[in-house]
Amino acid sequence: IAPLQSLVASMMAGTRQPDLLMRQNVSPHSYQLTPSKAALLSRSDLVIWIGKDFERSLGKIIQSLPVNVSRLALGEAGCAASGQGNRDLHIWLDPRIAICMVRKIRDVLVRLDGAHDSLYRKNADSLIDRLKLLDRELAAQLAPLAGKRYLVFHDAYSHFEDHYGLKSAGFFREQPDRLPGARHLAGLRRKIMDQKIACIFTEPGFIPAQIRVLVGKTGLKTAVLDPLGARLRPGPDLYFELMRNLARNLRGCLLKN
Repeated sequence: IAPLQSLVASMMAGTRQPDLLMRQNVSPHSYQLTPSKAALLSRSDLVIWIGKDFERSLGKIIQSLPVNVSRLALGEAGCAASGQGNRDLHIWLDPRIAICMVRKIRDVLVRLDGAHDSLYRKNADSLIDRLKLLDRELAAQLAPLAGKRYLVFHDAYSHFEDHYGLKSAGFFREQPDRLPGARHLAGLRRKIMDQKIACIFTEPGFIPAQIRVLVGKTGLKTAVLDPLGARLRPGPDLYFELMRNLARNLRGCLLKN
């Protein structure tokens, strides 16, 4: 996915650039590979992904790759806290977890391509410094949003929210690729009125008619959050643009209420 490709591209600067397997404007939960992408996958030296519970359509394909293809499933690499019932695998949205992932990626790159050992280590150190600066920048921007109530499109932001002291009141879709039922929508309507919800955040390309109905009846404001960088140019800067856009769009909607 594009956020991971962005981090890896930063670390591989000065060597080859990593390929982006998944298109940015589709759901990674159900994405179907084209024949050309499947061929690219089988020729890879290393496949970096979140894991079978996130890019679900790729699980069997990656499991069946030749033994000489290395795999790094960052959702299973021990960077995110476990044992707390958190099933949200959008782990890159916490810069501290991103720093841990950078170290895991660095170690694999060094092992597979020792000729560029010093370059990978230097690039990783530089990237970690950038991520720490980004983290401080976002923390300052998001601090005024503590206590604001809002709804998100689906359960994708818990790592981001936990780190920056935010708390959504719920989500429009209980399952990422399924429209909500009537009971869930009725519950959202009650929540909007009872908890004085300020905004509902959609995602690029996903504004179902049901959201328009909710907004029309309540006067609720809407804005877009993009956890994948669907409309950004792939490359080393995408991750930083993605994170800054999240903070900017949250502030833009919530501080007007």
